[in-house]
Amino acid sequence: MAGDPAFARQTSEVTGAKDKLHRRGEIGTPDKIVAELAFGFWRSLFNGVYTTVVWKDLRLVFPRCPKALRKRQAVSSALNQMRDLRNRVFHHEPLIWLTPDLPDWHAKGMEVIGWIDPQLLLWLARFDPLPATWATCRPR
Repeated sequence: MAGDPAFARQTSEVTGAKDKLHRRGEIGTPDKIVAELAFGFWRSLFNGVYTTVVWKDLRLVFPRCPKALRKRQAVSSALNQMRDLRNRVFHHEPLIWLTPDLPDWHAKGMEVIGWIDPQLLLWLARFDPLPATWATCRPR
C-alpha cells in the first residue's frame, strides 16, 4: 500500500502524524502514530474504493460484528454515523432534535464498540450518563 496512489491521502496523514510527533520531540512509535491519526483517517479506510484492497483484513477489527452486518457498506455507514455525531457534538450543534433520536445515534455507536469488544460496553456503561439523562430529561 505504501506508494499506492489510491492511498495518497492516508500516506500524507501518516507523514503528518509523524511530523507532529517529531516537532513535539516524541519518538514516532507505531502506537504513537496510531494515536495521533484522526478518526476520519480510520473511517476513510472503509470507503468503497478500498474494498478489494483492505476490507478482507479490516473486517477483522470487528470480530463480534454479526455476520449479517459484516459488510463493508454496513460498517462504513455505522462509522460515518459515529463521525457525524462526534462532529455535531464538537461543533456544539443542537442534538436534542436529531432524526433519528440521539439515543438511536448513541446506540449505533455503542453497537460498533461492541463489535470490537463487548467488555468495552460494560466498562463504558459505568461512565455513560446519556441513557439515564435522556430517560429523565428528554423532550416530550
